[in-house]
Amino acid sequence: MKLLLIALLTTLGAVSLALIVREDPGYILIGYGEWTVEMALTLFVLLLIAAFAIAYLVVRTVIRVWQLPAQTRAWNARRRLQAARRGLSLGLLELAQERWSEAEKRLLRSARHSDAAILHYLGAARAAQHLGAEVRRDDYLNQASAAMPHNLPGAEVTLEVTRAELQMASEQWQQASNTLADLRKRNPKHGHVLALSAKVLHHLKDWDALNALLPALRRHKALPEAETQALTTEVRLTQLDKHASGAREAFEAYWLSIPKSERLTQPLLGRYLDLLSIDAADRGLELIRDALKHGWDGSLAQQYARLAGSNPNQQFQHAESWLHGREQDAALLFNLGRLARRARLWGKARSYLEASLSLQPAAESYRLLGEVLLEIGDAEAAARRFRQGLELATGGSGNVVGIQSLSRVSAA
Repeated sequence: MKLLLIALLTTLGAVSLALIVREDPGYILIGYGEWTVEMALTLFVLLLIAAFAIAYLVVRTVIRVWQLPAQTRAWNARRRLQAARRGLSLGLLELAQERWSEAEKRLLRSARHSDAAILHYLGAARAAQHLGAEVRRDDYLNQASAAMPHNLPGAEVTLEVTRAELQMASEQWQQASNTLADLRKRNPKHGHVLALSAKVLHHLKDWDALNALLPALRRHKALPEAETQALTTEVRLTQLDKHASGAREAFEAYWLSIPKSERLTQPLLGRYLDLLSIDAADRGLELIRDALKHGWDGSLAQQYARLAGSNPNQQFQHAESWLHGREQDAALLFNLGRLARRARLWGKARSYLEASLSLQPAAESYRLLGEVLLEIGDAEAAARRFRQGLELATGGSGNVVGIQSLSRVSAA
């Protein structure tokens, strides 16, 4: 298009000039010393144009020849860059196909001329890892660090995350922990870095460090909510066990440092109650009642019945208030029977235990009911309940030892 435009303008110029000089072609006279040259103006113009054209071609040719080495080097560089990019693509494909040896060689061969050398070395490091060549892997990671473009956001994180992942794959857990700790200092909000840190610290069972990491894991949603909750519970339980073996003040201080919403959940509250000393049973009962106000949990109700508080009657009355709307809950009825027995409310104990058995026969319920019947002097009924419990526990075998025991109970 450009050449066509030039040709058109040239033609128009020539036609215009021809029309002008047709009436008066004119002439030009050039003198120099004894020499004189006279020619038509049109011829002079044509010769002048030809001279300029020749001069332009000569100058352009000289410039082209002068630039030829640089252009050759640039062409070679472009060719090598294209080859390097192709090598990167093929190397990554070989990585995906788990052709580790071929991928390592191809990525290294094309790394020197690539504009993304860091990707070549990172890929080669992964290939070397799968080949079990940890020395080569570390060397490639160091080369990736040297080739890292400082103006590329995220390059350092990518490099160090890869280093940590490869160390984890080699079960170099402490080295991975050190790598991630340094990375967290510079990138405290990076979700993947936090998630990897949690995995490494969990493997190392570094519960103190994990406990310190929990707020960041939650704040930046580094893990799925269910996984974060499970990890949090495990850390809290482990820390509770640890503090329980120390001073009571430290144990209570750690318990109170846990958010209340977590303290009222069954795993934590249950473990806390198990670790409490006997004289702290009333505090445990209060905690369970507080927790059950926020949501029903049958296992907590069972733990409530196991604790021996200082006021059995009051403990039973609190538990009896939970029965509303749960009249068909066999476990709750059993727990009420246990609490009523401890409060020496024999009639209520018998009533609740029989109601529990009608819904869900259990050997423990028969045993407890038998003990209640013995307390009120009904040995025959007690023996019958003990026998039913024994048959249920032994699958109905009714062995001789059990029958003899029941006979002694009846005779008592």
